[in-house]
Amino acid sequence: MSRLLLVTPLVLTRFDKVEIACWFLFGSLNIFGNLVANRLGVTFSRMIAFACSGAQDLSPIRKAGERRGDGRPHWPLVFEAYGTLGSLQGLLGVFAGLAAWGMGHFGLSNLLEGYLDAGHIRAAFAVFVISTTISFTYQKYAVTLIGLNKVAITNRIDAVFSLLSIGAGVVTLSMGGGIFTLALVMQSFSMLGLIRNRWLLRMLESGRFRTAPSYCWNRQIMGWAWEPTWKSMAGKLANTGLIQASGIIFAKYGAPSEVASYLLANRLLTVAAGLAVTPFFSRIPIFARWLSEGHTERLQKEVPNRIATASVLLAAAILAGAVFVNPLLHLIKSNIPFLPSDLWLVIGAAMLIVNFGQLNASATAIGNHVILYKEQFLTSLVCVGLMMYLTPRFGVWGLVAGMYGPLVGFLTIQSILVGARYLSLNPWVFCRRSFLPVFSIFSVLAVVIAWFHR
Repeated sequence: MSRLLLVTPLVLTRFDKVEIACWFLFGSLNIFGNLVANRLGVTFSRMIAFACSGAQDLSPIRKAGERRGDGRPHWPLVFEAYGTLGSLQGLLGVFAGLAAWGMGHFGLSNLLEGYLDAGHIRAAFAVFVISTTISFTYQKYAVTLIGLNKVAITNRIDAVFSLLSIGAGVVTLSMGGGIFTLALVMQSFSMLGLIRNRWLLRMLESGRFRTAPSYCWNRQIMGWAWEPTWKSMAGKLANTGLIQASGIIFAKYGAPSEVASYLLANRLLTVAAGLAVTPFFSRIPIFARWLSEGHTERLQKEVPNRIATASVLLAAAILAGAVFVNPLLHLIKSNIPFLPSDLWLVIGAAMLIVNFGQLNASATAIGNHVILYKEQFLTSLVCVGLMMYLTPRFGVWGLVAGMYGPLVGFLTIQSILVGARYLSLNPWVFCRRSFLPVFSIFSVLAVVIAWFHR
């Protein structure tokens, strides 16, 4: 949020339209790297949580109430999972760098056509790709800390380094630094954060991880991890991945100012959604332990409450964006406009529904039991095809219809049913407790806001 409030206004006022569009596009180009890294991290953090509860079988828990551990950590298995994760992420780093570079050539070609200072933007992109590739390679430290349920201390340290990065970015822009210098300065702090996570992991748990293997290859652990990882990748592609892909597709067909406005809206939604789901995802390690220890009744109470909290926070952020973003951009004299209020609210309503479906699907994934992966993958392909077809013909409205139509119309309903069934709850009761009141209030307020802004 600090990055959004402090760095983004300076980017909007000091960069031209092409630089703004490219800066926001950088965050979308690692779509495949982020897709694999995030799902791999989630899978292994839950497996490490299982092992910390005493489980010797780290395969997906397919039914709530299945007890595996007695609460005492099984350290040899934790170390094997840690080393295997290190090997996998080493391979991932290479894959992510190559994929991001390829996506960059596709998305930047239209924006940089005829642009006189394209060299600086390409250099900034190279810095971004190299630094994020290194981050993917050494993400194992943060993943392991989360699996050990060190979520709070890990996030506090991440916040400190993020604030240092933001402060350095603000100083760089205030002193007239360009897009290459900004990328170099801000990404340097990401590298320092990796070193800090490594140090923290080696200090916790009585220094046990000082002797843990950084790299190994355990075929049993790979077998346990394979199914939930590749299945959950389909789900991630159908949510966050499609949002990032939409920015790349629009960059290929849209004018720089339109692309910049849309990518700014995507950035706002991504930040809002990331903050909103924190009350749910920050509890995943303890949810995994409860599941492994057979405490189903705790999950039946806590999961719907956490989903409701996440939905309230996201709805409030979307409505606030409709009211305040345009005036703020006028106030700071931004070089690009924001999306029209009606378009923003339509995208926000769709995002709210899709996010609710994603959280429902995550209820089953607490135990690394991932379902609907075929439906999610096929829906993603349909969305990409529709976006490629509709965007050149109808612009941003075609882009939005192609992306959110299949997601809202198909996947959300399926996710609600399977999430409730996994927790042995009635689907209607589950929705009534966690989403319907929130969405009803949001819809009324959205209509009122759109009416006053027409």
